[in-house]
Amino acid sequence: MIEQQPDYQQPSVATVSNLGASAKELQNGSRIRLLSRALRRMRAWIPVLFAVAVFYAYSTFKQQLEQRLTSMENVNAEIVSSAAKKFRTELANSVDDLNMLSSLASLRAYLDAPQEAHRQSVNRDFVHFALAKRHYAQVRLLDVSGSSVQEVNAWVN
Repeated sequence: MIEQQPDYQQPSVATVSNLGASAKELQNGSRIRLLSRALRRMRAWIPVLFAVAVFYAYSTFKQQLEQRLTSMENVNAEIVSSAAKKFRTELANSVDDLNMLSSLASLRAYLDAPQEAHRQSVNRDFVHFALAKRHYAQVRLLDVSGSSVQEVNAWVN
């Protein structure tokens, strides 16, 4: 016997709308699955992103630290340069003062003939020098052994 197949009927509008609703539901379900997969994949990248962020922060911190260190080195170099310049100036001024003192006529006379009159003349010149150059605490004449022969305190009234 031959079975008869039922005649194919076209779906009604109600059936089509039901199919449409399930297609939307399928789309929403596939979107959820896609989002779920994307989140799982992103979860795998979180440690990598964290490591990159830490490395970036470290390199930025290191660079800023090196810049500060370079800046401090430059400031220190300027301070040392300024101090060396000031020291050279002070030393040059002291050498000029020593040259001036060594050329005093009273000192030459005292060294040639150590008499009391010459010693008083040297003492007077030392006092004038000490009053003019207030940054010296004492003015002394030393012998060859380094002992003080003549001494004037700069702070004498």
